[in-house]
Amino acid sequence: MILVNNLSKDYTFRGKNTKALNNVSFSAESGIICGLLGSNGAGKSTMLNILSGRDAKFEGKISVSGADLKTESRQIRRIIGYVTQGGCLSSLLTVRDELLFTATTYGLNRHAIKDRIEELAQAFNIGHLLSKSSSHMSGGEKRKFEIILALLTSPKILILDEPSTGLDPQSRLNLSSVIKQINQDFKITVLISTHYLAELEFLCDKILVLDAGELIAEIPGVKSNSVLTTFTCKYEPLSAEGAFNRVQCIFAETGYSPKITRRDGVLIVTVQLTEPESSIPKAIRILNDNSLTVLSLNQAQNNLSQIYSDIIKAEVI
Repeated sequence: MILVNNLSKDYTFRGKNTKALNNVSFSAESGIICGLLGSNGAGKSTMLNILSGRDAKFEGKISVSGADLKTESRQIRRIIGYVTQGGCLSSLLTVRDELLFTATTYGLNRHAIKDRIEELAQAFNIGHLLSKSSSHMSGGEKRKFEIILALLTSPKILILDEPSTGLDPQSRLNLSSVIKQINQDFKITVLISTHYLAELEFLCDKILVLDAGELIAEIPGVKSNSVLTTFTCKYEPLSAEGAFNRVQCIFAETGYSPKITRRDGVLIVTVQLTEPESSIPKAIRILNDNSLTVLSLNQAQNNLSQIYSDIIKAEVI
């Protein structure tokens, strides 16, 4: 499990201080796929670089599998596979040679290296690539190979920084299937950043939305038996803050994480409800009983693009 509390990171460029991350807190449970979504400069790559243990200059507390990232970074780096946005393949070595070279840098013995390479080659159907160099691979094959390199040490966590950037649609789809396979077959926790909403929609159990270095929303993964439901609530005589806190408590008790915004004097409560036939009437009743009069109700099939657009546009309390 990954626990992040009040993570902040400052950069100084040409004498100007920039807040790359500002008091970000979240958790990623073991075995899930957690996505990072946001525009360029939102802080996604900065966060992943810190979580990988490559950047030790940050404020806040990060725990990975019970170990403190500041004091036990070497231990944590052993259980993390990291694929950077730019890639790191040699054009001179074959796939097999690069796997062997990378494995020796991690201290794996020769027998273990050969067994692991054969295991990965079989699992991801790359036997035909072992004698190729990266200069003779397609973009999709290169990204797949980079991910397999990160799996050599059998990590518990795989971090992917925009792995599908520059790939054609079919290659992106194939790569998403590989990532899903890694998560399911190897029980690896995956953290992934990408600009492709469909990719996150297909892969993720949880999506973190970053904007200007701040975590502005957490979106649960899309569930086939759930409906995106928006309640518009009048909150008088409660204050806006009081109403916000009350709505959070109401849904927290039932295991939901609503997005709450304020617009034109009413609260807009957006939440993904499972079994909507029973959960929606129950939610209306509980809201009304807590001085939150439901003025209107809207239901829609889950659509990450619309959810993200609403989050960015909304005036968050």
